[in-house]
Amino acid sequence: MKRILLLMILSCFTAVGFAQSTYYWVGGATASWGSAGSWNTTLGGGGTNRSTPNPADILIFDGSNIGSGATGAITSLPTGNEVIAKLILQNAATLNLGRTTTGTTYLYLDGEVVVSSNSVLNINGVTGTTCLVFNATSNSTILGQLNVLGAGTNRLSVKAVSALKFAAGSSCSVGSGTNPFSTLTTGTNPSVDKSVVFQQGSSLIYQSQFNPFGGNSTSNVAVCQSGSNFIMETANVTNLFNAKTLGNVIVRNSATVNLTETFSAIENLTIEPGATFLIRNQSASPVTGNIVNNGTFGTSNSPNAISSSQLLMAGVTPQTISGSGTFSNLGGLTVGFNANVTLNSSLNLVGTSTSSVAGTLNLTDKVLSGTSGMQVREKYSISNTNATITAGSAVITMASLVDYNAIKVGLGVLVTGPQIPVNSYIISTNSGAFQFTISNLATANGNEVTLSSNPQLITSNAAGIDGSIAVSGSKTFGAGVNYTFNGSTVTPFTTTSNNTLGDVTFNASATTNKSVAIAGKLTLNNTKLTVNESDIVTLESTGAFNGTFNSTAYVAINANSGTGAVGTVRVTGLTASTLIPVGTPTHYIPVTLAPTTASNFDINVFAGATADATPNGMALTAAQKLKMVDAVWNVNRTAGTGNTDVTLAWPTALEGADFSTFSNAQIGIAAYAGTYGTFTGSGNAAANTATLTTNTFAPFVVGEANTTLPLTL
Repeated sequence: MKRILLLMILSCFTAVGFAQSTYYWVGGATASWGSAGSWNTTLGGGGTNRSTPNPADILIFDGSNIGSGATGAITSLPTGNEVIAKLILQNAATLNLGRTTTGTTYLYLDGEVVVSSNSVLNINGVTGTTCLVFNATSNSTILGQLNVLGAGTNRLSVKAVSALKFAAGSSCSVGSGTNPFSTLTTGTNPSVDKSVVFQQGSSLIYQSQFNPFGGNSTSNVAVCQSGSNFIMETANVTNLFNAKTLGNVIVRNSATVNLTETFSAIENLTIEPGATFLIRNQSASPVTGNIVNNGTFGTSNSPNAISSSQLLMAGVTPQTISGSGTFSNLGGLTVGFNANVTLNSSLNLVGTSTSSVAGTLNLTDKVLSGTSGMQVREKYSISNTNATITAGSAVITMASLVDYNAIKVGLGVLVTGPQIPVNSYIISTNSGAFQFTISNLATANGNEVTLSSNPQLITSNAAGIDGSIAVSGSKTFGAGVNYTFNGSTVTPFTTTSNNTLGDVTFNASATTNKSVAIAGKLTLNNTKLTVNESDIVTLESTGAFNGTFNSTAYVAINANSGTGAVGTVRVTGLTASTLIPVGTPTHYIPVTLAPTTASNFDINVFAGATADATPNGMALTAAQKLKMVDAVWNVNRTAGTGNTDVTLAWPTALEGADFSTFSNAQIGIAAYAGTYGTFTGSGNAAANTATLTTNTFAPFVVGEANTTLPLTL
């Protein structure tokens, strides 16, 4: 019984010896940390002093009262190494922890560090080493400021993955005399991989020449998650960005960032006035957000001249490149598959590699110039099962050069497959080894990949595509590229390629500068596309006229009354009733064709009916025009057989005085075949249309039914 009683008494003493106590700082601005009177169990004093430091203690710095009602910043430090359970800064407290003499101080945390949103904790000794150590049991989320500054080798040591987190609105300025978060190999109290995490809305502010991510090119002691801010206020050290995936990057304070390494991705890039950001002079530099340059943005020319450098825009939400700063020489510009990039600043591309567009590039009225080449990739999606995909690797190897070329490897191309994470793009290529590198790591081993490209060019440049893409290097435009024109132009189409176009949209008036073939939708949004004399706009069998067509939105045909030359709309593979929205430059006079078999048609129209149905023929007399519509529809079937219903429409302004009074039964269509035939078919006076079923195609005119123009030609 006595032994049991003794053990119980000893247990009580042990419990008391390590019982958790909470102490408030009451030492004012500069009292000694180790003084018992600097701490009290009551805010402001009046309770019990901290006579014996205990590893279970909770220490609180409260900015509302740092002793006897005083407020303000506190500067203090343990006199030796110390272990505590918890450190709390609250109510706008500011604490400066740092040595003023040589030596080393370690403050160990078994529990968390709490820094409220309006509080500041500075590790900022002017000499020696001051280190705040987050033990493996510690797990902290910073809401305010935790800074590692000062000339001393001041640092944090974090011993568990994600044990120190910076929440939205918090920040950490780093500018001490060593790696601020230690390294994986620091001799005493190193950190572990990915132990410091900057969450969305937090900021890591770089102010010194030591790497916050670790001491070598592959360390990732600190992780910047999506939406976090990495703020550069001084020049970078070598390999600072190497293989890093960062959130937003902001360069300010007249800092110059000159990269010789390649990063995996950054989100938004902001360069403030006086600051400079230069990407590496080779390989791809992926950006998934916006670029706002009010300083200087370009490509490093060190240690070698600009070569294969590519700015890779690889976002999945709309991106912009803008700013009032200087866009210095860039190697090249690549737009990824899912990217939708708006160019609000002109760029000078001077690299030796070819720029590439696999997604959407809105050039606005800006210009891409320089010596680089440009490849606007064709639209495709190609699968191959002869790939070697390795779990945890971003490098994919094809079985042969034939396989490599067959899937059309190129920067910015989307890569999908069972083992490929979503939104993975090609960021570098190596045709010699049949390899390409993607922007994410494969999740498992595999052999199947699909490569996809879906390019679209948008411009409001008055000089059209060639005015927007004015690089002097080789330019190629693949088949199936989609085009949108937002500005008036008489030279919309590139003259360097005759490949078939995909979807073509006009949001402003345009006149053709060449013949083109369209495999997608031709859309005219309240505007006209004028087909120049001798040009042909072909709508392939896969294409379609799209939108609402009327007197302000249609395809206008130019016809030369001197030479007889005329523009043409060609439709192929027509199998169903289709409106061909054509007209003259001033009148909308569409044709509707409904063939019974697949057919191809060439269509042109002009106002001012002539004796031989040509634009430069002798005009019909005023008397003859009284009983007809003063226009000619030339519909020529070049392939197909059988009957076709042909419906012609016109505005009242083209009707002769007598014709305007005709009933439905008095309206017909006549064909010209050396002479004009009899007006037959049916009419709709209210709708201003006439319909003829025929298997003979020639120029057509509309006039009085059951009569013949009194001409023999």
